[in-house]
Amino acid sequence: MKTKIFSLLLIGASGILLSGCTIIGKPAGLKVETDQLANVFIDGKIVGKTPYTNADIKGKKEITLKIIPEITDKPLATWESKVSLLGGTWTLVKREMAVTESDSSGQIIYMTKIKDKKTASLSVVTEPEGASVFVNREEKGDSPYQLNGLSAADYTLEIKKEGLIPRSFKIKLLAGSQLNAQIKLGQVNLTDSATATISGQPTASPTLTPPIGKTTLSAVSPTPSKTVSVITPAKSVTGVEPARPYVLIKDTEVGFLRVREKPSTSSTEVAKVNPGEKYSVLEENNGWYKIAYQAGKEGWVAGQYVTKYE
Repeated sequence: MKTKIFSLLLIGASGILLSGCTIIGKPAGLKVETDQLANVFIDGKIVGKTPYTNADIKGKKEITLKIIPEITDKPLATWESKVSLLGGTWTLVKREMAVTESDSSGQIIYMTKIKDKKTASLSVVTEPEGASVFVNREEKGDSPYQLNGLSAADYTLEIKKEGLIPRSFKIKLLAGSQLNAQIKLGQVNLTDSATATISGQPTASPTLTPPIGKTTLSAVSPTPSKTVSVITPAKSVTGVEPARPYVLIKDTEVGFLRVREKPSTSSTEVAKVNPGEKYSVLEENNGWYKIAYQAGKEGWVAGQYVTKYE
C-alpha cells in the first residue's frame, strides 16, 4: 500500500508561527495547495489560484474557503469548508481533487491556543473516523483522538486505516498551543503517486516565513493563444429551447463558461458563453459536450458547468 507523506517543514524553532511574530495581535497566514490548478475564494471573493499563499490576513478567526478546480478532462468537484485562523500562525490546506467530493482527499492543519502555556496538545480528526493514530511510530488510539500534556518538540504523525491511503506528517508542537489535524483519507486506487508534499512554504519562495505585510500574491491565469470574446448566438437565447439533446449553461463563479477547441482544459479557448444560454449537443466525449456556439463554429464545454436535457 502506498503512503502519502506530508512534510510540514516548520523552519527553526518557530513551528508554524509567522516570522518574528507572537500570536497575540498578529495577522494570520494561509497556504492552499491542490494537485490540480484551482481558483481560491475567501468569504465568497476570488483571491487567486493555487498554490495560494497569504501571510497577512487580519482580524479574522474563521473564513469560508472555497476551491473550484479549473476545467480538466474530467470535471472535478468543488470543495468548500470553514477554516480556522490564529494570529501569528499558518493554516495549511491541502486538497487532492476528484470527480466527486467523496473521492477527494486532503487535510487542514491549524493552531489554536490552550490554557496551559508550558505544554502542547495534538488533536486528530479523520474522515472516515476510526483511523489509527501513530505518534513517533507508537500507536496511540483511533480517531477522533486528543493528546494533551506534550512537550514542545518535533513529532512524526501517522494516520492509517485499512483500504485507505496512509498519511505521514512531520510536525512541530508549540507550548501553549494545540495543533489540529483534520484529515480526509483517500481510496488506495485513487492515486498513482507514491508521495506528496506540503512544504508549508510558498512554491516560489525558499522559506516558510514571508515577511508580514510584504507578501505579494500573483494570480496567474492561463493565457489563450488567440483573442477571444463573449459570444451570444441568436439561437441560444434564454427561454428558447433548441433541438434535443441540448445543454443549459449553469451559473459560474466567473460569470461565463469557456468553450474549448478540443475536449480538454489544455486545449485552446475559442469563445465564452453565458449562463442561461442553451445549445444543441453535437457530440459527447468523456464528460464534455460539443456545441455550435455560433453559426458554422463549434467547440467543447465541460459537463460540470451545464445541465443536459435529452
